[in-house]
Amino acid sequence: MPDDALSQFTQSNEEMPYFAALGKFIVIYAMAEGSIHELTRYLIGINEAKSRILLSGSRIGDVETRLRGLLQLSRLGRTKRQIIDHCLRQFDILGKQRDKLVHRFVAYRYGRFAITNVLTAKSIASLEQEILTKKDLENMECDCGTIFLCFAHISGHLDPKQLNEPLRTALHSSWLYKLPQLQNKRKASRQRIAQALARPPQS
Repeated sequence: MPDDALSQFTQSNEEMPYFAALGKFIVIYAMAEGSIHELTRYLIGINEAKSRILLSGSRIGDVETRLRGLLQLSRLGRTKRQIIDHCLRQFDILGKQRDKLVHRFVAYRYGRFAITNVLTAKSIASLEQEILTKKDLENMECDCGTIFLCFAHISGHLDPKQLNEPLRTALHSSWLYKLPQLQNKRKASRQRIAQALARPPQS
């Protein structure tokens, strides 16, 4: 491949902080995902080796389903149940955004990421596009960190005295990231999507 063709995949100095924020979110999301496994193993109530075998190879959605079922049988207090429920709800929102970021076409344009399924949509009618800012990514990272800390605390790995703010955030659903309104372009075309990606944000 010619050097000039490869240049389009090279990050500029302007883009680097945005891709760094994207990378940090993906890393902390994986930590939050791991904490769901950890909490589920804790609630199963058998030795860790056996509980790891039971969850081995499970998709995160399946682990969440088992976790919610175990909550119905556990002796956890009401507050901890609420925290777990609120964390799982936010994790599902973050997970959907994470999946889009790793499976869809993502382009940096004018201080934001444009995300579209233009390359994989089954039809023109199902084309979607949405925008994520650097602040969105930072907020999603922080929410993942909160989820990780809350689940680590409930699993007995962290001192609750160090977790006043994360626990309060989860309990009251005071999440930093809010899901944007999806822009579903039912009459869109590849050309119109491309134009939207190239268009600078309006002030």
